[in-house]
Amino acid sequence: MKKRLLLLIFLWLPFYSYSANYRYELSICAIFKNEAPYLKEWIEFHRLVGVQHFYLYSHNSEDNFQEVLMPYILQGLVELSEWQDKGIGDFNYTQCKCYTECLKRARHVSRWVAFIDSDEFLFPVNEKSLLTVLKDYRQFGGVSVNWQMFGTSRVDQIPAGELLIEHLICCADPHHDVNKHVKSIVQPKRASRFTDPHRAIYREGYYAVDTDKNPLGGPFSPYVQMNRLRINHYWTRDVYYLWNVKIPRRLAWGYSLEYVLNEAEAFNQSVDGTILRFVPELKKRVFSLVN
Repeated sequence: MKKRLLLLIFLWLPFYSYSANYRYELSICAIFKNEAPYLKEWIEFHRLVGVQHFYLYSHNSEDNFQEVLMPYILQGLVELSEWQDKGIGDFNYTQCKCYTECLKRARHVSRWVAFIDSDEFLFPVNEKSLLTVLKDYRQFGGVSVNWQMFGTSRVDQIPAGELLIEHLICCADPHHDVNKHVKSIVQPKRASRFTDPHRAIYREGYYAVDTDKNPLGGPFSPYVQMNRLRINHYWTRDVYYLWNVKIPRRLAWGYSLEYVLNEAEAFNQSVDGTILRFVPELKKRVFSLVN
């Protein structure tokens, strides 16, 4: 009897050490700049689909982001850090340094961390929770998820008291090459660093897979997958944001106005409402007096 008990304990210990020592099952890491009007909807959406914690880095923000985030900070849901760099041209380098720092911070705290932006909404296609899907990928270092690019839907400005995701329903053709971009959901214990914002470098013996469980080493997938997980990337947001934020930023990075407008128009060619099933509950969370 004693030998049998010892054998059971021996067999159970590796599982225990892997599953029981995390404070969070799933967190998000994001770096943002002047995103205050959008943060609450973005946070509440991801809480709705199973995210338990947020590692957020302000990149020289000057708006009222602290006011928006303070309730979440006080609840312990958000860890907020300031992050600075040398200038706008170094942003990819800055983002990778930020992500690598977050990997170290979350290594013994969160089983999974999704590295996405504040204009990207990660969700399960069929299930209610991301956690349900991620259980099927625990043997891997990470999961690479395709995004679906969304445009302005020709909405001048999202009305006050309404959600971004319910108004912006026009997107690029699902098979457009731009949707071959992936973002990463990573197990921090199995990754070492980021050299590209779209993918992590994994420790020996581990690697990322796509949602079909094919090994995927690059920032692009060979084909677009939206069968289990997806990211709605609201790249332009509404028309006001496109002209007042996105276009000036892209021009500063050296793109021409014609190029940016052509991109924006390409992201209005199809319609997709997959995410709309979350709208009723999300409205309650975002606009309720007591959250």
